Amino acid sequence: MKLRVAGVSVIGSGMADWGQAQRILRGAEAWDSETLNIPAPTILSANERRRVSKLVRLALGAAEAACDSAGLERDTMDCVFTSALGDGTVTQAMMNALRQPGRSVSPTHFHNSVHNAMAGYWSIGSHNHQASTSLAGGQSSFGAALLKAALSLPHSGRPLLLVAADHPLPPPLSETRPTRGAFAVGLVLTPDAEGACGALLDIAGGATGPVSKTGNTNLHELWKTCPAARALPLLEALLDPKPVILEAGTDYFLSIKVTP
Repeated sequence: MKLRVAGVSVIGSGMADWGQAQRILRGAEAWDSETLNIPAPTILSANERRRVSKLVRLALGAAEAACDSAGLERDTMDCVFTSALGDGTVTQAMMNALRQPGRSVSPTHFHNSVHNAMAGYWSIGSHNHQASTSLAGGQSSFGAALLKAALSLPHSGRPLLLVAADHPLPPPLSETRPTRGAFAVGLVLTPDAEGACGALLDIAGGATGPVSKTGNTNLHELWKTCPAARALPLLEALLDPKPVILEAGTDYFLSIKVTP
């Protein structure tokens, strides 16, 4: 399976954008895990922006930046959104409401609790009516989303937006799944057709582990604890081409060869 990377974005703890992420990945800038600035989603109305959670804002920020990087229209692409942790802030709010007398759950929290909330807000804000997939696969979520994208592209023949985003869970949920930081990555992927631009990914399934780790030791805890950050080795390979192994399911791995 061959595809092209037409656009890249990164937003997360200590990484305001893809430019800063590149400097950190190359070791030219220190990573500050305590800094997190999530941009307001410009595609949403002011009323809708007030309703969305940090996770949705994180995902939409990555989606917007990836599309801008690729220079392609947002409403023309199929979409794959993935999050392993889901929206812990919304889940915690609903659980707290259920503990109270009357057990009244906010309608806003309820409709934001579904796993495809990120894709739904993207569809509304970007007027995108193309095919959309929302999935979760634990630590394998990014690899599973990339596999879905690679299998879909030859059939659609049009660009595809892949977004992986995870935000730390609030306490007490965080005690069950500690996460070092927030992270979101957006990739605009296109078929490997004549005249296509961007790095070439040659993906093969059925590879054997171990999975590739980030080469930046300061980012190891982020890579280890934040599922979306499992994309870091692939992002490093886009800067310095090398073979990458990603998990895409239980005991299922992808081998990726990156060519500039």
